[in-house]
Amino acid sequence: FEGKEGLLAAIAADGFLELAALRRGIAASTVDPLQKVYKTMECYIRFAERERGLFYLMVGPRLLQRENHKALATAATSSFNLFASAVCDYALAKGWREKDLELVVHAAWSVEHGLAMLILANRVPQLGRGVDVHQMVPFSLALLLNGIAAGPESFARIEHQIAGTSASRRQRSR
Repeated sequence: FEGKEGLLAAIAADGFLELAALRRGIAASTVDPLQKVYKTMECYIRFAERERGLFYLMVGPRLLQRENHKALATAATSSFNLFASAVCDYALAKGWREKDLELVVHAAWSVEHGLAMLILANRVPQLGRGVDVHQMVPFSLALLLNGIAAGPESFARIEHQIAGTSASRRQRSR
């Protein structure tokens, strides 16, 4: 290894390889696009819970020169591509266009990763809020997947309403 960072990068790469293997197993055993994307996202969150220290190393700021570690970049990309493929298959089945898929993937990633980080940081439930973490994960994933299932037409209506609200606020503040 090239120093301590090289060793840490190798450990993080092994973590991504393990996560990718879990995701490959889901992809191989699950035909239904909804089940595949749900299980793929849930797998990430459960992996983070189970492998807390390793997960922080994999996604955290500890490794500053990630691009200098080819095995790490390759393993991380492999895992992400399995996730992205599951999201894209589901989105395409629900009428999303190719040109929108990267935005759909990144929205799904923000939910998957956000849930994992909130759980690991012991930020759930928020003080004074009675939320069961074991209910929050399936609920949050189902809410996201429901949004994807609603399709691009439903999204466009909401986006238009939001844009109109923002434009109205800007006009009123002038």
